[in-house]
Amino acid sequence: MRWLMCLAMATGCTRSADNVIGEDGATPSGDMRLGGTAPDLADTPDLLSAGDMDPAGDAADPTLDMVATPDSSGDMLTVAGDMIITAPDASCTLGDPDHCGSCTTVCPPGTDSQGTQRTCSDATASATCDITCTGEFYDLDGKTSTGCEAQDLPVQDTTTTAVVVTLGDAFSSDLGVTSNPVTVESQIYGDSRAHDSAPTSRPNGRPDWYKLLVMGNGDGKHTVGACLDIHGFPSDDIFELCISDKGTSTFSATYGCQTLNPTTAYNCVQLPVDSSEAGTYYVRVQRISGTWTAMHYSLWMAH
Repeated sequence: MRWLMCLAMATGCTRSADNVIGEDGATPSGDMRLGGTAPDLADTPDLLSAGDMDPAGDAADPTLDMVATPDSSGDMLTVAGDMIITAPDASCTLGDPDHCGSCTTVCPPGTDSQGTQRTCSDATASATCDITCTGEFYDLDGKTSTGCEAQDLPVQDTTTTAVVVTLGDAFSSDLGVTSNPVTVESQIYGDSRAHDSAPTSRPNGRPDWYKLLVMGNGDGKHTVGACLDIHGFPSDDIFELCISDKGTSTFSATYGCQTLNPTTAYNCVQLPVDSSEAGTYYVRVQRISGTWTAMHYSLWMAH
């Protein structure tokens, strides 16, 4: 494009064919001119050629206007005029339980709960979901869809946290309604899940300890002892019942412990005769192996 400016103090400035500033102040002509006749667009070169972007969006070349439009996938920007800009999918961050492997994969059971914390293995497209049991909750049925559905309280897995049971001096034939004997029903759960507190692996749950406070000598016919019943449990379950000597928390290798399974009606541990039974003893119930169940055992203690 040529630009010609005629600056003169006197009249009579010559006008160029394309771009002239004349003394008469007429309207522009041609591509760009001051003075002269109206432009002839047919003879004027188009300032916008093919491939130019026209951000103003005027009528000169509307098909080349730059318009950014997200496509249906959410990760492409298309621009009219055969320009395509690809961008990363920023709609989610992979690696958390609500976007595990893909933005639309939500780990079961769908939300975290009091006893269940959902996990995602990593931040890749091949990530897998899992769950961690929190507190004293267990996944008895082994299904992620139900989470860690069963809670086992109280925690009594040491002599310090043992549940205290008092056996009165007088023996009653009501079999546990009063203070001697005493019958306790409780549970020991287990699972294959990771747990958020120690022990983090609990295939057989936690053992149950009882602190037995014995008063007097009872009826004089029964020595201090305990019996365990797991009737109706899965047939492969094996439990162990132990009772300590007076004043200790250790178990005799001769008479201190017995194992049992559901085919046995019950099994008992009995201490040798002692002329003075009054004192402190410890009883422990633990699961050795077998199938997890929500059933409760029955523990009978007497003297």
